[in-house]
Amino acid sequence: MQDLVHDLVCILEDTKVSSAVCMGHDWGSQVCYEAARMRSDIFNAVIGLVVPVPGPYVSVKQFVPTIPKLAYQTYFDRRTQKAAIPPVPFFSTREEDYLVAAFERQGFLYTFGFYIEESRQMPHTFDNKQGNFTIPQPVLSVLPTEVHLFHITYRTVEIYRLRQDPVADWSVAMKLLNSSALITDLTVKFVDGAHWVHLENPEPVNKAIKEWLQALPSDRRRPVDEL
Repeated sequence: MQDLVHDLVCILEDTKVSSAVCMGHDWGSQVCYEAARMRSDIFNAVIGLVVPVPGPYVSVKQFVPTIPKLAYQTYFDRRTQKAAIPPVPFFSTREEDYLVAAFERQGFLYTFGFYIEESRQMPHTFDNKQGNFTIPQPVLSVLPTEVHLFHITYRTVEIYRLRQDPVADWSVAMKLLNSSALITDLTVKFVDGAHWVHLENPEPVNKAIKEWLQALPSDRRRPVDEL
């Protein structure tokens, strides 16, 4: 995780950008949360789509009884080689050459790096050494909502709850992770959608992001409307 944060910092330095709001989806959210912890001098706010900020390190195995759909992550961790998919036919020669060079350099161990226990534990160990568990910067967390299906019969109304995100119920995960205790300025917005909520329902997601950005102090936001 630290390497990815360093990559972001290098990009900003190369483009002569001194500060930024970091926005990510899924594991990208985790990178942004870690960036806010590691480099609070650069990343002055965070937008995390779908996945909430993690608390103190907890193995995914402990979440599986409550959120069974996370079991695939334990599979990636324990059966990394078996979880690999066969080659795909649609890569360009340039893309294929890049991947071959990358895998020759680092091997296949880190292909599922986000799911491997050792890799997941490293940023928590780093945070422990730094002593900064909380994120003081403003954070916007955009989570997908549940969809309620109504089945109406004579004298009865049955309500079925459909959790659209096939990965997990992230509002429950946020409570289990105790995310709010780690962020001093947290805003949570719910938008109808599934795991790729920003692609499935972009207008309300952009609206939530834009309103939140506009409410930030002037030194933390850009004057140009880019949404």
